[in-house]
This record gives sequence, structure tokens and C-alpha cells, in this order.
Amino acid sequence: LAGSSTTPGSMSYSWTTPDGNFITATNIQTPEVDAPGTYTLLVTNPANGCSNTDSVIVAALPPPAFEPEVLQPNCHRLKGTVNFGAITGGMSPYLYSSNGGQTFSGQSTVQQLQAGSYDLVVQDVNGCTAETTVIVNTPFIPEVKLEDFVLIELGESVLLDPVLNMPDDDVASWIWTPADGLSCADCPRPEAKPLKPAQYTLTVVDSNGCEAKATIRILVDRKRFLYAPNIFSPNDDGINDMFTLYAKGVTDIQRLQVFDRWGAEVFMVEHLQPNDELHGWNGTFRGHDLNPAVFVWQAVVEFEDGAVEVFSGDITLVR
Repeated sequence: LAGSSTTPGSMSYSWTTPDGNFITATNIQTPEVDAPGTYTLLVTNPANGCSNTDSVIVAALPPPAFEPEVLQPNCHRLKGTVNFGAITGGMSPYLYSSNGGQTFSGQSTVQQLQAGSYDLVVQDVNGCTAETTVIVNTPFIPEVKLEDFVLIELGESVLLDPVLNMPDDDVASWIWTPADGLSCADCPRPEAKPLKPAQYTLTVVDSNGCEAKATIRILVDRKRFLYAPNIFSPNDDGINDMFTLYAKGVTDIQRLQVFDRWGAEVFMVEHLQPNDELHGWNGTFRGHDLNPAVFVWQAVVEFEDGAVEVFSGDITLVR
């Protein structure tokens, strides 16, 4: 406290308080106190006995407090940053420490922090402190893996099944390129059905904008597969009653013909689907059952890659 008088000359001073506390003498101009309260000064002129009083209220400052912000590392910045934020309470200027008070500086932002625990301390001009602990996380780097390659036959499809180091829900976007031959290009696990060897790249992006990529090669066995039975028995017993062609990777049997041994056509169908027994040949000609014999068949077949080939063979009818 600092007392004074506007009257010239030597004065006597006397301090009192009902609720505070003095830590030095009370009969001096500038006593020291260590508690809030109302302090009253009585100034007396020894020469004439005149006196006057005045009071001052001492309030306690709240201790410093702060709420730090942590900018966690990610794929774009591999180290963390701590900002002490706005300081309330105490008295400025403030000093800052990120090592538990071992060292202080006037900088309220600490950068280039490795992953770990940091004890933050704020100290005001009176030496009052506030402390808290923050955690800087290990930077999360997304990863995705796919098989190196997979082999399929023409007309087959395969599920592309990536393995990630995070839940699917944490992925902001899925991007498969190229989109040709895929059931979808923006889903986690598309079906791939390329007609020729292909390479697909998956790019995943997480909520922080971090990317991970993986590539898979799909090899396509383009051998033409077509199976034709060499014997059938159209006797309505529900077993092997129809002659048709079986295939994979075929979009259309443009024409299937059956001829007798003299070359006469006894059956013809166009645009037959492979594996379709219902629309195959039932061993009749013009509504009449044919006798057991060996017949010749010929088919014009279109495959999924656009190739068209002619196949032929013989079929034995038995009853």
C-alpha cells in the first residue's frame, strides 16, 4: 500500500483493517499486505493535531487459468503444435513452459512436437502458476492393400476386397480407376469383370484428406470354353432330354443348327442363351420323334469380348 499527504511537513501514519492482514509495520507510509480487504489510513499532523483518513480496497487476483489447443499431427504435418490459448486470471505478462516448468519463454505457441505427453505451465508476473497436461498423438497414416494379381476366366467376375488399417466408416471417399469392367467405381468392394487383362487402382481418402493407394492386376484367361454333350436321350424321363450348349463368357449363341447324316436341317434356333435347356433341341423334327442316329450340329457363338466363332460337332440320339 502507498499512503501520502498533500500537507507539507512530517506526518504520522497509522494503517488499520477489519478484514485484511499486514505483513509489515502499520505506522509507515507503504506497508505490505497479503490478504484482500479494506485498509484505512489515518494521517496526523503532529504540529497541530489535525488528521484525516482515507480507505482503499484490496482485491485478490484469481489465479491464472488456460485451455490449450492441440493441433494433432497427420499425413500433412508429422509433428504436433500446442497453443496455450487465452489466459484468464493472474497478471500479465505471462511465461509459458511445455516441460513442466523446467524452462519458460514468452511464446504461447509450441511447434514441432513429437508424439508424447507434455506438462504445460503458465506463470504470471507474480509467480502464480497454472498447469495441465496434453497428449500429442502419433500421426495416423492411412494404408490400403490389395492382392498383387488374380486370374479369372473370360466371363468370370471377381470381388475386389481391399484391406485397410481403419474402419470403412472413416473413409471419406473410395475411387477406383479405371471404371471399365467394375460394378461401381466409388464403393468399397466392387465386382470386376474385365474382358481383357486390366489393372485397377484404389485411392482412399480419410476425413483429414490423407490418401492411400493400392493396385491390383487382373489377368484374363481368354480361352473359349464351350461344352456340347455327345449323346442325349429325349424320352421324357427328365434326365438328359434336351440338347443344348454350355459355356462361360458367352453373350449369345447367334445360331444353333442340327443336321441329319444327309445334311438336312432338323433343328435351328437363333439367339439361344448358353446353358438354356428349355429352348434346346428335344430330338424331334416337325413335331415327330426322330429315330436314334448320329446328327451333326453347328453353332455361331458370340463371346463377351465381342469375338464370334463357329463351333461344330456330333450328337448321338438314343431312346
